[in-house]
Amino acid sequence: MVSHLLTALITFAITNIDDLLILSVYFATNQFKTRQIVIGQFAGIAVLIVISLTALFIGLILNERYLSLLGLFPILLGIKGLVNLKQQDDEADRLQSRSRIGFVSVALVTIANGGDNIGVYAPLFANTDRSVIPVYILSFLFLTGLWCLGGYLLVSHPKVKETFSRWGRLALPVFLIALGIYICKDFFI
Repeated sequence: MVSHLLTALITFAITNIDDLLILSVYFATNQFKTRQIVIGQFAGIAVLIVISLTALFIGLILNERYLSLLGLFPILLGIKGLVNLKQQDDEADRLQSRSRIGFVSVALVTIANGGDNIGVYAPLFANTDRSVIPVYILSFLFLTGLWCLGGYLLVSHPKVKETFSRWGRLALPVFLIALGIYICKDFFI
């Protein structure tokens, strides 16, 4: 059992180290509420687990090249964010729109950035005794909570928070576009 827990920890850390940076950017900006970020991250990870399990049970071999097209989601969210910088000068409008779709945006970015998760989780599940798969799933969900806490703590220092607050409205959309391009690159190469 210890070996499965260790495998789950290493697998999660390797496939989600980039999510720690993404979560930090989300927590540092004022565009999303903390609960939206956490719910979105959990929802995204849950979807990645379900896709990996579906691939296992259906026997699909996921072509990573086409999974890279998921990078279009963060690109579109980033473009929308840049457009909103010009259109949403009224703070009340901005707060209203972020409360409607905040967690969905976070979940979509997590899913779009999760091609490596699926590429690792599906074969891991396929080569593991079915009775141990719940251990992996529960470990991944527990570690998602730790990742959220880690991302929050990374930007909890007042100077870091102040810098992100000043530049975050611009940094988040630019970061999402860059992330989307990075994810999509495998499709075009």
